[in-house]
Amino acid sequence: MPPTLESVIPDPEPHPDRLAEVFGRHPAVHPYGLADLEEPFWSQSRWYAEGEAVVGVLELDDADVAIVYCVSATAEAETLDLLGRLAAAGALPAHSFLTGPIGVASKLAEHFEVRWCTPHTRMRLTEAASVPTSPVQGADAVVPVGRAEIELIDQLFAVTPDAGRFFTESMLDTDAYVGTLLGGELVALAGVHVLSDRYRVAAIGNVLTRHDQRRRGHAARLVTALCAQLAHRVDVIGLNVNDENVGARRLYDSLGFEPVIAFDEGEFVAR
Repeated sequence: MPPTLESVIPDPEPHPDRLAEVFGRHPAVHPYGLADLEEPFWSQSRWYAEGEAVVGVLELDDADVAIVYCVSATAEAETLDLLGRLAAAGALPAHSFLTGPIGVASKLAEHFEVRWCTPHTRMRLTEAASVPTSPVQGADAVVPVGRAEIELIDQLFAVTPDAGRFFTESMLDTDAYVGTLLGGELVALAGVHVLSDRYRVAAIGNVLTRHDQRRRGHAARLVTALCAQLAHRVDVIGLNVNDENVGARRLYDSLGFEPVIAFDEGEFVAR
């Protein structure tokens, strides 16, 4: 008989201030965790905490897959142990996109099929305030992108299948998306996965360029302009990069990002 949730975790509904205390000690590790403590994420999430180990489950209205957040700055082993017990108790979603400590795939293998799981690095911009503003002129101008451009964004994702799609339309409400328009088409995009003005953190995401426009500097230009914009709103600008994506890592290194923590990211489906 599987264990009950009550026997697994003593604090299944931690107060957001308690989580903010844990995440706030390492904001460069936890831009996602801190931003998740605010709306629209908080009311669509449930959290489990035990000491420094924290697991969050977000089931967002406009996302197809649940998100499990369990990255840890100082308690990787304890977090994996908590995650395993939650899986045994049936507390994790049947289908999720998960970010957590290295080794999470083997920890969940008894209860979940691993669709894919790859090593990632979380990075932080070292000197946000010194990022130069990108030029906004000519054919390759950097322009703001919002809900009015959602059809153009969908078209760009449709022709860029290797970009991955951790994107919901509500992310555009951050007013932190920029793009490059050529001939009325969106050929490059950069924005944020999360942004918290309260906790002054942001995580850049959805950086993609159409195949025929690559190696023309679009990504560097957009990320530079975005960082210049974010530097006035937050203290921590982070991002995730797949360790297998050598080109992206080279780009972020050149723009002044430095590694903060290694973690695993993957898609998990209940057996």
